[in-house]
Amino acid sequence: MKIDAIILAGALNNNGLQSCAIEKYEALIKIGGKPMVEYVVEAVNGAHLLDKKILIGPIEDLNYLKKDVEFLISSGETMIDSICAGLNICQDSDYILIVTSDIPLIRSFMIDDFIKQSLGTGQSEIYYPIVSKECNESKYPGVERTYVKLNAQEFTGGNLALIKPAIIDDLLTMFTKMITWRKKPWKLSQLLGVKMVWKYFFGQLQLNDVEQRFSEVVNHQAKAVKINYPEIGIDIDKKSDLNLIKAAI
Repeated sequence: MKIDAIILAGALNNNGLQSCAIEKYEALIKIGGKPMVEYVVEAVNGAHLLDKKILIGPIEDLNYLKKDVEFLISSGETMIDSICAGLNICQDSDYILIVTSDIPLIRSFMIDDFIKQSLGTGQSEIYYPIVSKECNESKYPGVERTYVKLNAQEFTGGNLALIKPAIIDDLLTMFTKMITWRKKPWKLSQLLGVKMVWKYFFGQLQLNDVEQRFSEVVNHQAKAVKINYPEIGIDIDKKSDLNLIKAAI
């Protein structure tokens, strides 16, 4: 099976990190003496189950990493544009692993394990990792994440997705909304209909409800994969995230 990776590194540093980092792009913010995108590139390169690696971002700033990936291409105006640009290189892939560059705690074995667990659940077209609050708190006490209550447990999403390339065009509208609302669970539930909103507010939402309804909405089989690696979901959005990761590294 052929699995290629797209690393997204084109996000501008224009939100919660401006006050503590001067870099123009989030991927270039230094942690432990090197830009955080380097940690992600190293993790992707070390994963045994990946083939081509495509790094997408500001070419001039990332040119020094060209030797570490098969392709370095310029980012689009939006994250969706960048994904589409990477997709043009991965048409012969069975799956594409989409990875953001703001999760510097990620390691190669975590990527391999996510892929193994995903494909081991059966043949879905979309796999998305989720991490329990209990797992996060046990390793990183006090870490600030956005959680959704499912099956009487609270979960947060990871910053990876494993997707069949043939279906990505069908998902672009949904992806745009999901990216915009990723920190607002109640708005995300709106994408799935009134019944899901009702269940969310009354704490009755079940994981299989979300999987089934999301699959119906996008007309493709989707699967949430429970993983035990908080590092996949700890992205850097604000100063407290940056401080936590600097301390961890």
